Amino acid sequence: MHPSWLAAEAFDVRSYPKSWWAESLETPAQDFPPLEGDTRAEVAIIGAGYTGLNAALGLATRHSMDTIVLEAGQPGWGASGRNGGFCSPGGAHMGYDKMIAKWGLETTREFCRVQEAAIRHVGDLAESLNIDFDRAGSGEYIVGSGARAHHDAREEAKWMNNTLGVAASALSQAELKERGLFSPLFTGALHMPTGFGLHPLKYSLGLARAAKEAGVRIFGDSGVTSWRQEGGEQILETAHGTVRARQVLLATNGYTPAGVGSPMAGRLMPVFSNILVTRVLSKDELQGQGWLKTELAADDRKLLHYFRLLPDGRFMFGGRGGIGGAPPEESMVRRRLEAEFRTLFPAWREVSFDYFWSGLVCLCRDNVFHVGAIPERNNAWYGLAFHGGGVSMGSWAGAALADMIAGASNSEYAIPNPMRKPVPWIPMPSLRPVYLRGAYAWFGLKERLQGKKLKTD
Repeated sequence: MHPSWLAAEAFDVRSYPKSWWAESLETPAQDFPPLEGDTRAEVAIIGAGYTGLNAALGLATRHSMDTIVLEAGQPGWGASGRNGGFCSPGGAHMGYDKMIAKWGLETTREFCRVQEAAIRHVGDLAESLNIDFDRAGSGEYIVGSGARAHHDAREEAKWMNNTLGVAASALSQAELKERGLFSPLFTGALHMPTGFGLHPLKYSLGLARAAKEAGVRIFGDSGVTSWRQEGGEQILETAHGTVRARQVLLATNGYTPAGVGSPMAGRLMPVFSNILVTRVLSKDELQGQGWLKTELAADDRKLLHYFRLLPDGRFMFGGRGGIGGAPPEESMVRRRLEAEFRTLFPAWREVSFDYFWSGLVCLCRDNVFHVGAIPERNNAWYGLAFHGGGVSMGSWAGAALADMIAGASNSEYAIPNPMRKPVPWIPMPSLRPVYLRGAYAWFGLKERLQGKKLKTD
């Protein structure tokens, strides 16, 4: 059962969303059959996204453990097949200065190293498994507006170099234009040196193929309807079958069901992110705007926009927004997002959009991802709350979880201590949509006070 305030359409697992990713597959996605009857496994994984599939691969290839994956839709149906394809530093919704104040400098540096390792993990894994996911760009640009944007980026880059050992750099508006990343509103940028773009659904499907070849049993259209423990066994029931396993991994992130996902579901805040994709832009149109490169980019707002030129000449533009995801609300969010796009890229004011879709990002109260054992259950694990950075961090966390579940004594995946702590409770979780509305209102007010509010027609 999904959270009560979210529209049923957001959980319609009958097909992939009508996204550019699904439409651009050269070959149809493999159809994994549903679970039929009763079976056993050493490990059962709920969710065939980046975390679940990376964990399954690690369990099968590094630890030779019999593993089953149960997916309510098909592999990559959820966030792992519909996100913006940003393999970049992620896993938290907290500034590095706040991390230092909360955790100390060394732990924050450790977290930065993990972010870089997670990006390398995705690239190395895809190469080793021969997954062609349309890799594009180098690094990520965090762009700002206003008179101080370049100055602030210089100060931030200097601080990151000296304090964290991260080789960030700053660019002026003129330098952005020289690199083919121009908008009249972007007056400065911070360039993070690691990261790249990818086709998220091709990555998901490549992981599923590799896991199957490694002996993992993957069942699609097999949403878990109940989860209970009898003695030393974990029992997962679906509509047409039952799995008995020694251990279970919950890897459903923003799509964690309220019943089966208990007690974790009430600690999570699923939030909608929305994506527009234009028609193919001509060379003249790209030159006219001055945006020529397939680099990853996002603005520095709390309610950020993220965008990139896709390898086929379309432009992808995403942003947060929406509470419940019902069709009327989605239409309103689309109109707002289109207006913001046309403000940021005025040369493309008449460009039409061929695709619009949405999906759920997973947040939690302390603003960082979490990996570990579910306190209220025996032999049960989770990897959740990647805060929009699940391409890299969700993948890396899945690999780390494989070693944790197997009891490996010398894992290469060292998880920082703050991420090992239990996911904190959200007070009165039934009020989460109220909290979200309040947060959106507060962030909007701060943007207006800081002069970052976009003025649209």
